[in-house]
Amino acid sequence: METRVGDPGVFAQLSILVGILLCCTPAYARVGLGNVLTTVPPEYRGEWTNEQRYCGQPGDNLDSVLTVTADRVGYYENTWRVRRVRVEENGIFLTYWPRTDFTMYAPNHLRLSRDGKRIFTSDDRVEVGTRRCPKSGG
Repeated sequence: METRVGDPGVFAQLSILVGILLCCTPAYARVGLGNVLTTVPPEYRGEWTNEQRYCGQPGDNLDSVLTVTADRVGYYENTWRVRRVRVEENGIFLTYWPRTDFTMYAPNHLRLSRDGKRIFTSDDRVEVGTRRCPKSGG
């Protein structure tokens, strides 16, 4: 049986292939480096801390757990709502909706280690690396 480009079967096969590629390819890979997203890529999401004993706790007064979700980044009650995410080769750069109710610095750059078990945050002053909490995100 011969298949031609105008054949509906070919269109169906191509549609399935495109659907699989879109479904299984991370959003940041689809848009490419330098492009802007409105959510944080899944591999960055989760709880991150230097103190594993704080993992899974609702919060503490040390703000030692960084929580990253699709649309928020923060420490316990100090969270920032993500406005834009720019994907670059060395990580993601975050822009937040304005907040004026506290003076804590929001991490504006997140970078993952090669194995995805550590995240490095930056607020333009210092870079800090923390470990992913077990059973958290990515």
